[in-house]
Amino acid sequence: MKNKINFYDGFIQDDVIWFSSLNHNALMTLDIKSGKIDAVGRFPGCKNYQKNLHIRVIEEKRCLYFVPRNGNFVHVFNLENMTFEENILLPYSDDTCIANAVMDKLGRIWIIPAYIRDGIVVLDTNRKCAEKSGISEPLQISSNAFVGPNCVCYNSGIISICIFKSNVVFYIDTIEYEMSAEKIDEEYKPYSFISDNGITYIFSNYPDNRIIFWNKNDKTYIDISDKLDPNNEMYPYWNYIRKDNKFMCIPCDRDDLLVTDMLEKKEKHIPINEFVKKNSSNPMYSFYKEYKGCFYLFPSGADGLLIIDGNEWSIRTLDYVINDELQTQIQAECKDNFKNEMLSGIVSENVEYDETLGDFLDFVTQNSTNQDAGEKTDYGNKIYKNVKKYFSKN
Repeated sequence: MKNKINFYDGFIQDDVIWFSSLNHNALMTLDIKSGKIDAVGRFPGCKNYQKNLHIRVIEEKRCLYFVPRNGNFVHVFNLENMTFEENILLPYSDDTCIANAVMDKLGRIWIIPAYIRDGIVVLDTNRKCAEKSGISEPLQISSNAFVGPNCVCYNSGIISICIFKSNVVFYIDTIEYEMSAEKIDEEYKPYSFISDNGITYIFSNYPDNRIIFWNKNDKTYIDISDKLDPNNEMYPYWNYIRKDNKFMCIPCDRDDLLVTDMLEKKEKHIPINEFVKKNSSNPMYSFYKEYKGCFYLFPSGADGLLIIDGNEWSIRTLDYVINDELQTQIQAECKDNFKNEMLSGIVSENVEYDETLGDFLDFVTQNSTNQDAGEKTDYGNKIYKNVKKYFSKN
């Protein structure tokens, strides 16, 4: 079994990344010089085997705010006294899916749910409380329209939100508490985008997967990449790093990093399949952080970090170093997590486990996943279909 150290986001300070472990309930640190990983503690109010706890970590006044991926409270860790503070309750149900969170210039954290209808929440870091903003969308959109994790950015008091695979962009004025909407040209439907100034944006387009440079003021669109076959990859590139006139495109369903130069109209592909395994169930790198001239890409399906030099665009890896005691504990909890998912009947065909087929079948035959005798499910047929689907992809 592998170490299974993955995370969506992290805060870097003094050469140490603070992060929430993706695969089980743990606040951990990673020394970016040595690769050494240490466990700090459990997030209060959660089970030990609970996974996918947090989508974002934001630092403000020496406190780390861990925004949930699905949930209704924010964990707070005080870096001064190295203790957890009281959880901050969010006005959501406990299964609300959260797309992203950003902090404005006043130190307030704006929490953007995957479905705008659930309401945008503002967390006051001074009063340590959160409440609905009361802002509603000015343009009627489908109740099924949602916001992806890379569809939110903040610049100069304005939060930009693109509705996943649609031509609608919302703007939230964080000072006036107002929302406006814009429809871009019909042929463009972003499924992820960024902006470093609130005027020019880079986004991946649906369904042709072109990467577009959009100037909001001039209403111009420039294709900065070769067309990619949408039949081969559903979402080839998921996030972007900009430096001057060059862009690095971070993959989702591909095994390379793409560097494109807008002025020279050149592209460079950097293979990363030797560093990571392809995993279509999650973006390989949902988020990244810039630190001391380098970009640190957080892994899903990797045994370490990818570190990119911001000047040369060269790439290197940082392997994890875990002591035997922590590694044993991690492995045991990964097995417990697998068991609990099996027993609650929520194992997905897209999730990869290191357990053998024998382990899987033992859980299926020895444990009842359905206690209600009135409900009958053809588990054999489900297993057959999922196995067939898996081998058709590989």
